[in-house]
Amino acid sequence: CFMTPMMHVHFLLVSIILLPIASVAFIPTTLQRIILSPTTNLEPKLVSGSLLPTSSQVQRVKSRFLRSTNKGGEDDNTSSDNTSIAEILPIVVPLLLVYVSNQWSRSSIYYLVDFTNTDSNNAAAAFTAMNQDIGFDEAQYGALASIAFTALFAVTSLFAGGLADRYDRKLLTVGSACVWSLATFVTASSVEYEQVLAARVLMGLACAFTTTSGYTLIRDLVPKERASLANSIYGSGVYLGGGLSSLSILLDGRIGWRGTMDFIAAFGVGAAALSALSIKGDPKMLDQSKNNDDTIRDSKANNLGAPSRDEAKEETSPISDVTDVLSIPRVQWLFAGSFLRFCSGLCIGVWAAAYY
Repeated sequence: CFMTPMMHVHFLLVSIILLPIASVAFIPTTLQRIILSPTTNLEPKLVSGSLLPTSSQVQRVKSRFLRSTNKGGEDDNTSSDNTSIAEILPIVVPLLLVYVSNQWSRSSIYYLVDFTNTDSNNAAAAFTAMNQDIGFDEAQYGALASIAFTALFAVTSLFAGGLADRYDRKLLTVGSACVWSLATFVTASSVEYEQVLAARVLMGLACAFTTTSGYTLIRDLVPKERASLANSIYGSGVYLGGGLSSLSILLDGRIGWRGTMDFIAAFGVGAAALSALSIKGDPKMLDQSKNNDDTIRDSKANNLGAPSRDEAKEETSPISDVTDVLSIPRVQWLFAGSFLRFCSGLCIGVWAAAYY
């Protein structure tokens, strides 16, 4: 984050060379097909130098994946073959708008700074450029645009999937959208650099929960024959949000950077409200509640008493989930490849608009 723009260009060139090599050499098939598919053959293969996970690693990861899958939802998904697109829109559109808000909130800062104008007393520049108004330099902006957001975002993302497996994904989606919208409001009203920095850290924490909850909600709520379409619509949120971030320049010229941030935050609150009203309850939580009631009723009928918490649910923790997944060599290479990919993207996104 403290590198100069030219150093970022050099790092970008190195990443462009290394990423295809890593992709071709170590990611010949998709991760989901290897470790998550219910039809995956779990017998270990004796391949010299293979990066395939061991049988025990696959068993642990697959068992947790299958526990998180709503069995009742699978029956519902296979019961309808004629679901219209209009029927899935109340589920997909709110999630899409939340995803767009996520990307728009995090990336808008790239287009609301200007380092080409060095006149600190220029009122017009202060109206449209955050750095001119609050007063921070390129190094401080680099911290805001990258590590202040990504440090906590990256760590939280490792555990977000495990939390989505355990808790209500609808609440996680709505709650996280409200939190990053609040962080955007705080940014809009900030008068000191430290306030903007704290808001970016909070935003990084909240934004990590979007995709893990969104994709799995689509899996459980959308019929199978429309799942691919629903996922493609939802996945477009990253590009729509990125496009709106660049178009923030138009808003910036009319209502200033503070007004633009307020508008983005209001959009996030609206997306969260629509999701809360439109999306059904998390089917996983409803299924768990039903199973718990059945277990208690059966226990009482057999005079066994209510089951303990340890008996009702196998004890696992988000930390053990993360370590199990990251212990698989192929996942480690995917992790490294994603790191290089996003470093390359940030090199361009963070600095191009700020100077050009």
